[in-house]
Amino acid sequence: YLAVVSSAVGFLLYFDLLERLGPIEINLVSYVVPVVTAIAGWLLLAEALDPATIGGFLIIFVGFCLIKRRQLVAELPAMRAAITDRL
Repeated sequence: YLAVVSSAVGFLLYFDLLERLGPIEINLVSYVVPVVTAIAGWLLLAEALDPATIGGFLIIFVGFCLIKRRQLVAELPAMRAAITDRL
């Protein structure tokens, strides 16, 4: 039951988001999955994170920043305002 329902919902969500956001943004999720699973393994199972893994995380982060740079630059004024309001 869970596999069928979650697969059907995931399938429908994927194609809905694909239509709205496009294939590049939708497939960015596949790059985050290993990061989340490695961090979960580190937190929950005490698995080691070696320097190569952390370097891979940084490469993925830089890739996201490069792909989303226009959106990030557009958000900078709002982020600066939020920081100065808290100070």
